Amino acid sequence: PDTGLWGVEFRRDILPILQNKCSNCHTSTNNLPPANNARLAMFDSSLSGFESDVRTYRSLANDNSQQFTHGTTIPAGKTYYNRPQTSRYVRALQARASYLTWQIYATRLDGRSNSDLPGSADISYEDLDFTTPENCTAPTLLTNDEKGLISRWIDLGAPINLDRPRMRYTDDQLLPSVTLAIQQMNDGKTQLRMGAIDIESGIDQNRSQVTITPTGSSAIIIPFSAITFGAASGVGLYTLNTVLASQVTPSTPLQVSAVIYDNAGNHQSVIRTVEALDPDTAGSIQFASLSLSIAEDSGVTQLTVYRSGGSAGSVDITYAAIDGSATAEQDYQLASGTLSWTDGESGAKTIPLLIGTDALVEPDETIIIALSNPTNSTVLGARRTMTVTINDNDTAPDNTPDSGGGGSLSVIFMVLFSSILILIIKRIRNSGIRVREE
Repeated sequence: PDTGLWGVEFRRDILPILQNKCSNCHTSTNNLPPANNARLAMFDSSLSGFESDVRTYRSLANDNSQQFTHGTTIPAGKTYYNRPQTSRYVRALQARASYLTWQIYATRLDGRSNSDLPGSADISYEDLDFTTPENCTAPTLLTNDEKGLISRWIDLGAPINLDRPRMRYTDDQLLPSVTLAIQQMNDGKTQLRMGAIDIESGIDQNRSQVTITPTGSSAIIIPFSAITFGAASGVGLYTLNTVLASQVTPSTPLQVSAVIYDNAGNHQSVIRTVEALDPDTAGSIQFASLSLSIAEDSGVTQLTVYRSGGSAGSVDITYAAIDGSATAEQDYQLASGTLSWTDGESGAKTIPLLIGTDALVEPDETIIIALSNPTNSTVLGARRTMTVTINDNDTAPDNTPDSGGGGSLSVIFMVLFSSILILIIKRIRNSGIRVREE
């Protein structure tokens, strides 16, 4: 594109200013000094082999040997200017140190004086002495916006578009960014997750595609438009379960490649390999999630446990509540137990958890449930424990005193006493002490 990231370019933005405001004075034929003793011949027809606007650029910003600058000399001991001094008038990337900027603002802007580096031929800094422009109306003819545009152009490196393949400054020459991840889910499905972005010319959705190639089988093309991208996350999702179920076996892994093009023709490729689930292994077992929040009055909740990654042999695994601030039998009921999968079976099993309810106003309480003792060389996954949080659903009573003004302290005392008494009873039950009733 000609606009956007790059900001300012010579042919589009700078040349029109020079043609309108400077061409009357800064013109020369056969490399002779232009009129009004101006030292720069920007519009010089003697420079053959270049387009007219490129000749202007050449004399203004690409003349390190001073072929087109009259009445000046290169610093002593030099035959050309050193970069970033691309000409007498332009010090690329440094507008404040460029003679052109001094001319249009009619003052030196680099914080130096002419006497700071007299006659210096230092390779790192070309000393230029500023002279107030003679018979030059540029400082008054140019608007502040035009002066700022020229300064910005120099700070960008004095860029120009050339009408040659991939020689345009504003051409998009950067590759699009793409990431590709393969996620095998607990239900046996495999999901493709992809992120793709190009901040310059944008993604070419017609040319971009994902190719799925099972070993020894024909490639399957997924068009870019078939991938659903989230509006907020920008991550594209595509479920590959149908392809995997019909064409992938443990001995034939799946190759997924994404080729993403931008609208300028640049492309980026990413390749990933998906291994099929191997039925010759017992697989792994884990909870569906690490945590769960439920209400105190939710009743029975089913906790899901998955076997995935293999299904060889029968498998048993033990579950039990091992810790937490909630009290067993009082706040919940969960007997230790065993989950079993038969040979060739994978997928989900559930653990029933009964949540008790009371009228107490109390903090949220937790239960930690753990899986252990897998058989048949089965591996426990990363989610081998789950934390269940019981959210209290009781509210404190309204203790606002009645019109008589009494009773509020006694109500508060009764609530506190009841809470303390219930906690004492829980502690006694948990300790194993039996209380004899008379």
